[in-house]
Amino acid sequence: MHSRFADDDACPCRSGRLYRQCHGHYLKHLDLLSGASRPLDDLMRNANPQELLTTSLRRIHGYGRPIESWKSGERRSVRVNQTILTSESWKTFPDFLMGHTVFCFGMEWWSQELAKPEIDRHPVVAQAELIRTATNRGELNPEGLVNIQPTGAMLSFLGLAYDLYLCAHNEEIPAELMRRLKDPGQFEGALYEAFVISIFARGGFGIVFEDERDVTRRHCEFTAINRGTGFKFSVEAKAVSSSSKRAGRSDLQPPIKSKLHDALKKAADHPRIVFIEVNRSIGGSGDPAWLKSFYEQIDDAEKTLTMDKLPAPAAYVFVTNRPLIIEGLGPGGEHFEAAYSGFKIDDFPPDRASDMLSLHRARMRHLEAYQLLQAVQSLTAIPMTFSSDPFILLFQGLENENARGPVSRHPLELFDFVFNTYCQSSRENLMEWLSQYYPRTELENLSQIELAELYSAGISASMWREFGTTRKKG
Repeated sequence: MHSRFADDDACPCRSGRLYRQCHGHYLKHLDLLSGASRPLDDLMRNANPQELLTTSLRRIHGYGRPIESWKSGERRSVRVNQTILTSESWKTFPDFLMGHTVFCFGMEWWSQELAKPEIDRHPVVAQAELIRTATNRGELNPEGLVNIQPTGAMLSFLGLAYDLYLCAHNEEIPAELMRRLKDPGQFEGALYEAFVISIFARGGFGIVFEDERDVTRRHCEFTAINRGTGFKFSVEAKAVSSSSKRAGRSDLQPPIKSKLHDALKKAADHPRIVFIEVNRSIGGSGDPAWLKSFYEQIDDAEKTLTMDKLPAPAAYVFVTNRPLIIEGLGPGGEHFEAAYSGFKIDDFPPDRASDMLSLHRARMRHLEAYQLLQAVQSLTAIPMTFSSDPFILLFQGLENENARGPVSRHPLELFDFVFNTYCQSSRENLMEWLSQYYPRTELENLSQIELAELYSAGISASMWREFGTTRKKG
């Protein structure tokens, strides 16, 4: 399959894309683009060792630049893009993240904040001090490290620290983003923007930041470029403040429609992707309390939302809930919720399709957005170690999956498994097998890839009806 088509050939599925932008990209990134990523313990039983170890590396670091670190005596060095930072006190990767965060904000600024009374300190400094205090009070384990149960505020700091590192390591940290992060009044919005940047970095996208000096128009946060396909997207991030009357434990519906309106007012040069943080308290088991309102508001916005008296433009919409800095949130605040929908995009997410073949083809039409969707679902953990040893990363990956809990099987997982075999079959064999179910006159107009999709869809749909809906990951 891979040798039959050159990267710059037109994809034979007739999508209008080049092969490298379509089925070539899909087959190359199957682990991330599969309908539901296979759990590592499943791969341990059924995959070859090299596939298992490569997958475990991606589950920790995603598709961005991996950690680059080494030791010389007692000194630990870490490369962050073109900068090398060193310290003798970095025993774990979170230790480095704290040091790098101070470096990003500036030692002079950080020292000035520490000199203030606790109540007046910037939120990120206050959060870092919570970690430092808990670490100093903790007991050393046999490895000479301290185990602490993080609160939501501590996790907020670690999340920002990792996001800043990913931003700096994969691209750069814009001066305007750091300015907003230092401003307590703009901190939460900038905190969310940093998170969104990191998701794109982990998901295999390059980032081009908008020119903040251009005051001739209100532009989106940044442009994301899929590293595999080259397609570009204009990205905007909006967050509900933790102090909003619609945040926390509020009974009011989250302001998703108004945040979407604010995002779509920005000028965009490419298809739009909008992220919205709702900042709600986490409830019990089952669907989040805000989820029904999200879909209702998207449906209403499709009918009524306008920009300058014209219909609002289409967008991929991702809504997250990371209530890390809501007052009083204690241990267990690492809970993360997400939902997604197409605003005026009827076939995203692909799950809206009625059959297996339509499900797969909808995914192929929105390949980059689906890749991002999978990154949101499975690439949010923070590494705990500098190690690049694949077995250590496998162990950490297994721990992350156990903490996340069981995930339902997805029908596209079966399709991918079957198609990965039959995409290698000859056109003649596929024609022969399919002619039992379809007139040959219908099949003759289809390419080899289209025949393989059709045959794989039939087999995987039968498998799904037989046992797919009854199994769980875990």
